[in-house]
Amino acid sequence: MKYYLKGWNTFRFIITPKELRQALQGFCHVISTTRVPADYRESNPDDFFNKYEGLYEKLRTGYKFEWERDWAMLNVSSDFSNDLSKCDYGEVFKTSSNEGFFKTAMFKEPCAHIGVLVLYKNDDGTILTNCGYTQFPEFVVGLQMIYPRKILFYSAPLVIECEKLCDEMGHFDVYKIIQDRIKKITKPLVLNIREKAHRPNVRISADAKLDFQNFYFARHLEVSQ
Repeated sequence: MKYYLKGWNTFRFIITPKELRQALQGFCHVISTTRVPADYRESNPDDFFNKYEGLYEKLRTGYKFEWERDWAMLNVSSDFSNDLSKCDYGEVFKTSSNEGFFKTAMFKEPCAHIGVLVLYKNDDGTILTNCGYTQFPEFVVGLQMIYPRKILFYSAPLVIECEKLCDEMGHFDVYKIIQDRIKKITKPLVLNIREKAHRPNVRISADAKLDFQNFYFARHLEVSQ
């Protein structure tokens, strides 16, 4: 049975690479958003962690990302599971272009997903957290984790069999455990910009806060501590 996703839980944070490894310890890294090789089962965690480390090192030097030049570096994302039996892949197929054999995700339920976070100061002075990194790569500042709020199972198009709140799903535990681990080492981010305080619903660790002042976002907007 297939499913639709409806609404999202979102948790935004800025932490160091070392802190990220600790927060995600014990979970499997998987791909659900694109095709995978026929023999794929799960990803090497170092692929994700090394990408974030490279991104973070650029951020802490004040580097200004540009999409055309840095798109590969900005592609820091992964799904996370505590039970690979829920992460099934479909039948193996061969592409018409003879690239090889692949399969696609047929997961029994969605996974917690982590990708990059962008902060953007709107013309009216508000800080937006829902902008894309392809549009504003220079304002990438950290990561965000998402998990759907509702899941609608269907057996045929437009024929809904049942609807569940996603806090009833096993992978929601992954989302909550990671969130709780990060909350323990972080506090709400406060951006003081030209004597006005902004609270964009983002959490930041003490170590990351020391680096944040050098981020291009902070320097561009003259954020003060």
